[in-house]
Amino acid sequence: MRIVVLTDGIHPDYVGGMQKHSTFLAKHLAGRGVDVDIYLRAPESGTATAEEQFNAAERARVKFRYVPFPPAGRFPGHYIRESYVYSSRIFDSLQDCLEVDFIYAQGFAGWRLLTERSRGLCCAPVGVNFHGLEMFQKAATPKERLQQWLFRPFVSSQLRLADAVFSLGGLLGDIITSQGVARERIYLSPNGVDAGWLVSQPVVSSGVRRFLFVGRYERRKGIEELTRVIERLAAAGVPFEFDFVGPIPDQLRLKQSRVRYHGTVTDSGRMQAIMQGCDCLVCPSYAEGQPTVIMEAMASGLAVVASDVGAVPAMLDDGSGLLIPPGDEGALELALRRVIDLPDGQLLAMKRAGLERARKDFLWETVAATTLEQIQRIIQRHAY
Repeated sequence: MRIVVLTDGIHPDYVGGMQKHSTFLAKHLAGRGVDVDIYLRAPESGTATAEEQFNAAERARVKFRYVPFPPAGRFPGHYIRESYVYSSRIFDSLQDCLEVDFIYAQGFAGWRLLTERSRGLCCAPVGVNFHGLEMFQKAATPKERLQQWLFRPFVSSQLRLADAVFSLGGLLGDIITSQGVARERIYLSPNGVDAGWLVSQPVVSSGVRRFLFVGRYERRKGIEELTRVIERLAAAGVPFEFDFVGPIPDQLRLKQSRVRYHGTVTDSGRMQAIMQGCDCLVCPSYAEGQPTVIMEAMASGLAVVASDVGAVPAMLDDGSGLLIPPGDEGALELALRRVIDLPDGQLLAMKRAGLERARKDFLWETVAATTLEQIQRIIQRHAY
């Protein structure tokens, strides 16, 4: 079987859930004997490091085809135009590679291809995965709400044009059907975590509870709300420590000894060491898909406090964490206080539940097998 994967980059050249998903999807499909052509964003540094994550057997089956992404503009909605131009560049490079079994398009990467399909182009069946579909979820600010409205018609049309739409699960399936996609065209393609993240047993930090936030700086991530909650807890004399991983702007960084900022971390070993020194991941986003960082945290033996959005409620339905309404500072503060006040035994039980869930459902070996089964179903259905 030969599959094409279209994406806007792979990890660690580019950081994000979609980028990690693209990386491990290609790796594990190749590991299952599938030939993969991956069209991806050329690294801005000019030097690609992501290929180093693929072993010799995987590289023998994976072809990396780099496509330059347009320079960023300044006008409102510039990313939409850039995404279409990028998808057009992919399409131009793809035309000698249309005789394949399946095309898996991440985000906007398949936009031009789907447009040409609607005009009569013949090619393999195309499945799209828009991951979090954040443009259809709650916005943090009026500006974000406007940006969402700009994206919606373009995303909605691609969902309807695709032969199949991949969902990460949870509440995202309902969002997809609300855009006119029939349930029988929706296929589960979740995120996963590499087995190397699994710990043998979770532990509880000695002394105070230690929390962790991991993510890019985006308003929808809820960093401002989290910062205010941390300030209130500190002012009240509540014992805790907090670690931040990600490019948090200096003006949003708290000047407190109990709060540490690690900046962007792309090395898996260092990230695992940071996680394993913490007790609880905090993910207070207004909108999410199925955050890879939550899976990594559960595999690392952490409890989780996260917003009830996207596929998150399906991830934390086994006592492994606490769900809060998105954008609710009061609920966030109460959840953190609850974790701080939990007896060690109860916190340890929460951590164990998350670790077992990660081991059972979230490993890439399991996810890749499920995804490949779904792709085979789509191919068979398309043949008739």
